[in-house]
Order: sequence, then C-alpha cells, then structure tokens
Amino acid sequence: MKHQLRPGSGNRLRQRTFILASLLLVGLAATSGLAQGVPGCTYTQLTDASDGDLLGVTKLTIGNQRAVMEARNSPFDPDGFDTFLYDAQLGEYLDGPDFVFPGPDALSMSPDDSHLAFTSIEDLVGGNPDRNREIFLFEIATRTLSQLTDTVAPSSNFQPRLSADGRKIAFTSTADLVTGQNPGGEVKAFVFDRDTGQYAQVTEVPGRVREIRMSDDGAYLAVVEFITSQIGDLWRVEVETLDAELIASSVFGGGLSLAAIDGSGDRIAFSSTEDLVPGRNPDGTLEVFVYDAAADTFLQISDSAAFDADYPSLSRDGRRIAYASGTGNPSTGLSVFVGAIDTGVVEPIVSVGRSYFPVLSADGQRVVFWGETDLTGGNPALDTEFFLAECPELGGIATIPTASGYGLALLALLLAGGATFLLRRRRHV
Repeated sequence: MKHQLRPGSGNRLRQRTFILASLLLVGLAATSGLAQGVPGCTYTQLTDASDGDLLGVTKLTIGNQRAVMEARNSPFDPDGFDTFLYDAQLGEYLDGPDFVFPGPDALSMSPDDSHLAFTSIEDLVGGNPDRNREIFLFEIATRTLSQLTDTVAPSSNFQPRLSADGRKIAFTSTADLVTGQNPGGEVKAFVFDRDTGQYAQVTEVPGRVREIRMSDDGAYLAVVEFITSQIGDLWRVEVETLDAELIASSVFGGGLSLAAIDGSGDRIAFSSTEDLVPGRNPDGTLEVFVYDAAADTFLQISDSAAFDADYPSLSRDGRRIAYASGTGNPSTGLSVFVGAIDTGVVEPIVSVGRSYFPVLSADGQRVVFWGETDLTGGNPALDTEFFLAECPELGGIATIPTASGYGLALLALLLAGGATFLLRRRRHV
C-alpha cells in the first residue's frame, strides 16, 4: 500500500529542511570560531596584555606550529613582561628563556620549531659582562641557552635569522668578525655555522644592511641594503660563492618586514613602488611583489590602489604569502591578507578592526599578527593583542580545514537533534 502525503505536508517538509539547514549553518559557524574574522579561518587570541594606551605586547614571530612572543601577563609571569611560546598543535603555552625586561630583540624561530635566536644586552650565560648587544640561541627541547657572538662596543649585532634546523644563523653586525673585512664598522650580513664555529661575511655591496632573510639550508640570503634612510636595494646573495644578484631598487623601508625568502631561496617577496610588472602599478603605489629566481620573473601580488601594501611573509615552499594592506579595510586601516601565489587569490582574514605585521608559518597554514580587533570575544576593548589564525583553505590550495573542539561538539549535537526531530515528525506523517 502506497503512503500519501496529507495536505500541507509538503510545506512542513520544506520547513523542517530549512530548520535543519539553519542548524547546520550555525554549527559550521561555531567550528570556525568567527567573531570579526572570515570563513575558512579559526582564531586564537594569544595574549591579554594591553589596557587602553598601555601597550602590553612587543614582539611576535612563528616557526611552524610554535609562535613566540614577548608580552605582559603571560601564563608564567602575570606581573610583568615575559618571553613565552604557544604550541598550536597542542593548544598549550610553553615557557621561554628567562630575561630581565626589556628582554630580547629580533626574535627568530627556526622553521622546525626547535630553536629560538635573539639579541640581548643581558649577561645571560656569563659571557657578556660588558652588556653589549650579542646574538643568543635557545634550544627549546633542552632549554639550553648559548651566546654566539662576543663583541665589544661600539660594535653591535642585530637581526638573527635561522636555517631550518637551527644549524646556521644569519645576522647583521658592525663588528669586524672576519678580520679585515669590515674595518669601517658598517652594518654587514654574516652567517655563523654552529658545526664549524666559523663566521662568514656575506655582503660586500655598498650601503648599510637593513634587512636579511635566510633560506632553509642557509645557502641564500635576501638582503635589503639602504642607500638612503627609506629606500634601498634588494639583493639575492649566494652564501658560499658570495655572488650577489640585484633584484630590485626602490624597496620600501618603512615597515618591520621588508623582505621574505622561501625555503629554497628561489622566491623573494618584498614591497616596492616600482612598476615591476609593466602596466600593473603605473601610479607608483606601494605594492607587494614576488621575484621568482628560477623563472627570472616578477609577480605583483597586491593591487592596493590608493592603499599601501607591506610587511610580506612567505611559506617555506614559496606557494603562500601574507601581507598587510588597507585595501580590505579602508575605514579603520590595515588588514592582514593571506593567499596563494600561483593562483593569485589573496583574501583579508580580519573583517573588523586593524591587523598588521603578519608572519606566516613554515607550512603556510597559520599566520600570527598584531590586531586591534575582537576575533574570539576576548578583546571587546579592541586593545592591541597578538593573534593566531589558521587558514588552511584560503587562496585556492585544497587542504583540510581545522575546527575548534567546541564547534565540533556543538555541530554534532545540532545534527543529532535535527535528525531526531525529523524522525519523530515522519512517524506522524
């Protein structure tokens, strides 16, 4: 015997379907932890450190799964500034090296999350009694701290950058570390090999080194050297041969991150006002570009019109990029963008409030940044805090998105409730 629907049952079925679909959408929204973010990203507020005009955050970077920062009110020192880590895979905080404020400068995490390099004027291991600015290395697993440079004033050391395994450290210095190669005390780039204990000076081109980035194996450096206070030249330097290739001039120097290099040393990202892809930037806006050494071509990533784009960061494979631009947030200022270089798809990851100074993880799935926004409900005053966003599917690269445990549990309850509702109603049809 065939069952026939009673009058009006078709409308009721559509209503139930709509209700179930609505419940599903609510659950999906919960899994992404959205407040002022965007679909496709999950967010973690790393700090609760600032209070109005009192800035409580100072330094932030990431290796792959582990972010390292300096801020007030850490889980390990609630009364003052502290340097500590957050492990995104574990969802846990880890204690960092012990410092006396103002703590370290120029934090750098190795892409494999094993080592942290920084500069400090403290006598951390007994080798810096004159309190000069030296390079230090912290091995996270063993909590072993070592001093890598030993110089005297007026020489100083800056900007340590780590190879993938932490074996090589690039940095800038005014010291004559390789006797006779820097007698004038200019800011030059050096590489220290921990296995051999030897320094190599790797820049001879004129000018003051402002920014360096190192490839995974330490074979290549991206070097920005300034001729004036704001504009410089971008070089790709092969460390072993000291061959230096001029990539671009008029590299902008107003930001904290002037250039980035991928793990192979083939792709270099930077900001410039030049029209490097003919016809794409005729108005001379500050835009983000990528130079591909293998193809010897430039790619223009941003199209900011009247709004500048800056602070580029690259993933280890050179496929994903993050930067900040006012294009996606003209009413309040900069917004962090994340996307894929090969597809040309980049998207803002913060929809409300300001976000800036992004650093992309080695695998390109996570980005840490400064934000004056409330992405998780923990920053209603819109103070300046540190955030972590996991955005695995942005830019057209197919990966499995992550979800919060709370969101998944809520989604499961909603689906179970919706299914029970439909089954009970069906018995009465």
